Order: sequence, then structure tokens, then C-alpha cells
Amino acid sequence: MWELVRSVAAQATVFDWALLGAVALVLLWVAGTWNYDFFARRGVAYSRPRLPFVGNTISGFLGITTFPDMLQEMHDISKGHAIYGWFQNQNPFYLVTDPELLKHIAVKDFDHFTDHREIVKGEPDPIFNKNLFLLKGERWRAMRATLSPAFTTSKIKGIFPLAAKTAEQMAAHLRQEQAKSASGIKSKPLETDMKNLFSRVANDVIGTVAFGIGCDSLKEPENEFYQRGKTLSSFSVKRMVIFFFYLIIPKIMKALDMRVFDPETIKFLDSLVHETIQERQKKGIFRPDMLQLLMQARDGQLRVEEEDKHETEKTGAAKQELTNDDISGQAVIFFFWI
Repeated sequence: MWELVRSVAAQATVFDWALLGAVALVLLWVAGTWNYDFFARRGVAYSRPRLPFVGNTISGFLGITTFPDMLQEMHDISKGHAIYGWFQNQNPFYLVTDPELLKHIAVKDFDHFTDHREIVKGEPDPIFNKNLFLLKGERWRAMRATLSPAFTTSKIKGIFPLAAKTAEQMAAHLRQEQAKSASGIKSKPLETDMKNLFSRVANDVIGTVAFGIGCDSLKEPENEFYQRGKTLSSFSVKRMVIFFFYLIIPKIMKALDMRVFDPETIKFLDSLVHETIQERQKKGIFRPDMLQLLMQARDGQLRVEEEDKHETEKTGAAKQELTNDDISGQAVIFFFWI
């Protein structure tokens, strides 16, 4: 067969190659825009993407604009329409701007809108896929019924002192750095990288609240938990490319076992959760954090306080039995909340 291909290629003229290239470009254009009339067929106002495959959100994806700025621009364009159509790559989605319609979707008719949109279709990581935001249907209902008591107002208030302690660590660090700046021959104001500062503080809050570990990334800047968290939540060029192709050809990417999230980082965080749970069970340790609440939910020991009963839905869904892997899945997602 390869002999035939080489023979045909050798006999092809410049015109033949140009024609073949033109046909290939047309096929790519058709493949990349075939769904761009999705909203037109439904009579919904929308913004038609200019390029194939990339949709309307390419500027946010490439980091040309921030995600909030991109959403603001989309909202401004959508004004005057209760719903407006946009595309993430070739995937259509509705931007809802009417408050009453939003109320119906989020409250009154919520039972029809329970599933979250798949961000990365086919992502093969078994731990990451267990988090509540990626579950669907009855699995989502059961998991939500199990986890709801852990996220009530009184439970969150109980965890707040841990976050406050991290803020105190930051204040102590800044006082120490200011003292160093003022101790020289020529006193000068303290200059600090605020992005780096709050990145480390947020990491420490995640560590103490979600993973049940104490860490101080300002005092120990190279600690492994911070480095792993940074790897998980930062989008490198390689990760953006993998993410992009997952949006276009998810089945092929899954077959190739390509991972959006670093497997070693997920493994480290999963092991950290398992080890912390085992140590608490072995030594009878109780710590008022999210990990402890999830352990209580797993063991059926999580009570709903009287003041919080209005916050937990009576969906009628059977609660799901939690495993330690389920707990890991909920803890990992904290890196994308903060």
C-alpha cells in the first residue's frame, strides 16, 4: 500500500497538491463549524464564532483576557435577551440574563437542571471524577444528599477559626518582613508580591480546611503541598493544549490516556487524604475541619442542626455511601474553588 502511496505522490503535480490542500481546508472548515448554526435552528439570538473549532471563548482560554472580563463582555453583548447563545469550542451553551428565568432554573425547576456541564469530557482520572461537580443524575442526587449537611452555615462557621489562624500567620509574616525592611541603615517601605502572597495564603487555607494539615507556605516556600497545589491549579501551555483537544476529540484523548491534571499530583493529594484519615481513626483525633465533616458523613454521624434544616434539601434521594476516594475527590476540588 505504501508503494502505491509513494507512486501517486511522485506523479502528483503542483496543481494536484494545491487541490488536495484546498479540499483538506474545506473539510476542516466544515468539521470545525458544523454545529455553529445550533442556535439559529432554534431561533435563539447568538454570537457566531469567526473561526472553526475555537468557539467564542478562545480569548479566555488563551489567557488574552481574564475569565471575569470575558464573562462581563459576554453579558454586555447579551443584554436585551433573556437567553443568548455562545460556543465553548463547538459546544453550545446558553447565557441566561433574565433574573426570573434564573430563579426558575436555580430554584423552582431545579430538578430539571441538576447536572453540571462536562468541563473535560472523558477525563480518565478516577479520583478527580468523583467530585460532586462532575457527577450526574442519581449519583449526583445521592452524593449531594450525603454532603449537604457538611456545608450548612453552622458547619462553615465552625471551620472559620482555621482560616482565621492562616490569616494570623500572614499578618505575622508581614510584620516580620516589615521589621527587616526597617532595620537597615536606610529604612524603606515593605514591598511584596501580592499575587504570590495570597496564592500561598489560599493554599494554606485549603491545606488546613480541606486536607486537615497545618502548613505555612510563607515560612516554608518550597513545601510539597504548595508545590503540588500550584501544579494542579496552574494551566501550563501543555495542559491548555490537552484541555483544548479534550473539548474537540475527547474519545481519542481518553483512548490515548492523556491527562489534563498531573497524575502524580492527584496521587499525592489522594495519599495525603488517606493517610490523614487513617491516622485520625487510629489515634482518635478530632479536628473541626472539612475532612472531619466528610468522615462523619461517611460514617453516618453528621447531624443537621435545627437552625440549618432549611438549608438541606428534602430531595427524597437515597444517600450515597462514601468511600475514602469519594472524600479525596471532594477535597481536591477545593483548589478550584478558592
